[in-house]
Amino acid sequence: MISATGSASLSANDLVLHANNIPTGNPGLFLYSKNPQQVPFGANSLCVGGAGFAVRRLAPLTSGAGTTFTFALDQNNLPGGDSILAGETVNFQAWFRTTPGQFDTSNGLAVLFGS
Repeated sequence: MISATGSASLSANDLVLHANNIPTGNPGLFLYSKNPQQVPFGANSLCVGGAGFAVRRLAPLTSGAGTTFTFALDQNNLPGGDSILAGETVNFQAWFRTTPGQFDTSNGLAVLFGS
């Protein structure tokens, strides 16, 4: 499951993403897009991207003993020079390796950002 703490305030810039139940010690990352979708992807679905909107990757992560990914989103330093404007909804999802050659994804999370 994916969740967030902090706020969706652009001025506060304190949103933290969390993905739980990641197999211990496995690599993964958070994905985001300004468009949602639901298409088959591995053992689950890809919930971000589609309709001409790029899927962007945030920094790679490795789950620790707690089987959780945590990522503090810096809204002022997004990949590809992206920006988030007040009133925009951004969709997030975690992708992670389960076993060699296999992967899975979390559910999707939509965040409506404000000023």
